[in-house]
Amino acid sequence: PVNHPRVLAALLVALAAAAACGKKGPPLPPLVLLPNPPGDAVAVRRAERVDLTFRVPSANTDRSTPADLTHIDIYAWTVPGQVSGEQVVQRGTKVGTIVVNTPKDPDDPEPKTPAPKGPGLDQNELAAFSEVLPVGGDPSAYRAYVAVGFNSRGRRGALSPTLSVPLVPAPPPPSVPPATYDEKSVTVEWSPVAAAEGQPVAYAVYRPGTPPTPLTPTPLADASFSDPVGTWGEERCFDVRAVAVVESVRIESAASPQVCVTPKDTFAPAAPEGLVGVGSERS
Repeated sequence: PVNHPRVLAALLVALAAAAACGKKGPPLPPLVLLPNPPGDAVAVRRAERVDLTFRVPSANTDRSTPADLTHIDIYAWTVPGQVSGEQVVQRGTKVGTIVVNTPKDPDDPEPKTPAPKGPGLDQNELAAFSEVLPVGGDPSAYRAYVAVGFNSRGRRGALSPTLSVPLVPAPPPPSVPPATYDEKSVTVEWSPVAAAEGQPVAYAVYRPGTPPTPLTPTPLADASFSDPVGTWGEERCFDVRAVAVVESVRIESAASPQVCVTPKDTFAPAAPEGLVGVGSERS
C-alpha cells in the first residue's frame, strides 16, 4: 500500500532528488566590458602642428569601474568635409597610441611603499598628442581625428567625438619688440596682425619651453600683456602667437621670436607717508 512507511520514505527521497536536479541550458557568453569614449577631447592647431588633448576614460559603457582599458589609438584622415568617427577609423590612418596603466585592484591590500607608476597614463588622466600636418595640403580640406580605447581582449570601445581641424592658412606671427618693466610688472607689446581669412585675430602669450607654458588662459584682444615682476634678477622670456577661430577650432600662428628681459631693482623706494608732528612744552 502507498501509505506504508517504507513506500512513503522512498517517494519522498525520489521527490527530493527530482527537485535537486536542475535543467541544463546552453553556457552563458563571457561578460565583455568595453571602455567609455575618451572625454573632454579638444584640438588646437598651432601653425602646421595639431595638438590634441583628451581624458582617459575610467569606466566602461555599462558604468562599471575601473575601465577595462589597455591603450587608446588615435586615427586621422584628411577629408573635404565633415565625416563620422566610424569613417575616420575605417578609412583613416592610425597616427598615435597612448598606453594606459592597469589600475590597482580595490580588493588588494595597500602596499607598505607606493608602487612605481607604470609606463603609460592612469585612468582619468589628461592625455596629449601632437601631429605635424602633411606638407602641401588642400587649404579647403579638414584633418579629422578620433580617439578610441581598446580592452584587454583587443575589443574596441566607444569612439570619441570627431574633431575636424580646418587646413586654412594660419595667421602670421606678430612682431614683438623688446620687453619693458617697471617696479611692478614686465610688459610685452607687439604690432597688431591683420585679420586672416576674414576672421578677427586675438593673441596668446607663452613662456617658451617644452612644452611652452600658456600665460593667457583666454586670447587677448589687445596687443599688450603685463606679467608681475616676480623675483628681481631672474630672466623672463615670452613669445606671442596670433589666434584665429575657424569653425569653432582655435588656430594659432607660429610663435614670434622670443623676447627676454632680466628685471633689476633700480627703483627708488616710495616716499614715507603719514608723518605727524606732536608739539610739547619745549619741543
